This record gives sequence, structure tokens and C-alpha cells, in this order.
Amino acid sequence: MGKKVAIPQFWITAGIWHRWLFERYYGIEPGQITWFPLQRDRVVAPYPDHYQIDWRHVGKSAPELLRSREVDVFIYARKIDDDRGIRTVQPNPIEETTKFYHDVRMVPITHVIVVREELLESNPNLVGELVHLFERSRDLGLKDVGNSVSMYLPFADLHLQRTDSMLDKDWNSFGWEKNYRILRTFYNAACEQGFISGKRSLEDCFVQFD
Repeated sequence: MGKKVAIPQFWITAGIWHRWLFERYYGIEPGQITWFPLQRDRVVAPYPDHYQIDWRHVGKSAPELLRSREVDVFIYARKIDDDRGIRTVQPNPIEETTKFYHDVRMVPITHVIVVREELLESNPNLVGELVHLFERSRDLGLKDVGNSVSMYLPFADLHLQRTDSMLDKDWNSFGWEKNYRILRTFYNAACEQGFISGKRSLEDCFVQFD
């Protein structure tokens, strides 16, 4: 409560997920946190009054802000390069992430594919072809990653096996049915946080392909 949290931007997909995670999984009210975006938002959207947003650190270095104690936490997708004197909030991030997955049974989605309606109308098979393309690309990438990454991570292929055993083999799957609950959760969070205004049909926004 009352912590100062630095984030890359406020209105990014990951940021909406983070605030949802704080409130729904950890029981921490996002409105009681002061959020410090380090960049201006690329997406224009109103900022609800119940969020405390401070822009004074835009352009500053997250590691330096942490070391100077100007912020308490920095939320980022990867381990920061300069982590001298900095630790993760959870002593075992992999264990905590695995626990989250098994508790909620979903992996948050941060990217989707957008296609113009006229393209879908002129080529009804386009969606299936795109899904097949991305599935094939993912499978080839997984097949090769153990080799291409091995010069940096000698046990990369074993890490992949461990990931499948900790999660599920289809944790990164495509398709409407497998991802509907994740999309619905994000849509509800985006509405509750004020990023989306007005009622929209989630089903009308996506091609329901499996």
C-alpha cells in the first residue's frame, strides 16, 4: 500500500494485466499505488481519477531510480541489464509464475493479429492460413531454439522440456476457444480500468476460429 511503482508506460497491454494481477490475484488495490511511467503513452486514452499517476520520472533510468529509492518497484518483462543492488520481489520468480499459471490456468495475451474486414470477405480462408502460418513458425522456432540458443544457454533444450512439464504443452496455443477466457478477462479489465469505454461485443471483435 502506498508504494511507488515505475512502469514503461501506463496504457500498454502489459500494464493493464499488471493492475489486474495486483487487484485480482494479490489483493492489492492499484488505486493505492503511485504509478511512475518512464515514457509517455503511445496510445491516447483518459486517465481515471482513481489512479495516482506521476510523470516526473519520464526519461529516467529505472535501475537508478531503484537504487536512489525514488521508486520502490519497477515492473518489466525481462531482467534488467544493470541490476547491481537490485533484486526481484519474489525470491523465486519461476516458482511464483508457475503457481500463478496453475491457479488461474491462463497465460496473459499481449499481442493479437488484426486483419481488415475486406480482406476476410475477399479471402474466407485467410484466417485459417494465418493461424497455420503462425503455428508452423512457432513449432519450427521451438525445434531450433535448443540449437540456436545453446551457445548462450547450454541447457536450452532441457529448459524447454522443463517449461512444458511446469506448464502444459499447449500453454502457447492459438484459437478462439483456447483463448476466449483470457481475452474476456483482459477485455473486462480494460473496461474496469477506463481504457475502453462503452459496451462492445467481444465476439464481434474476433474471428472465432479454431
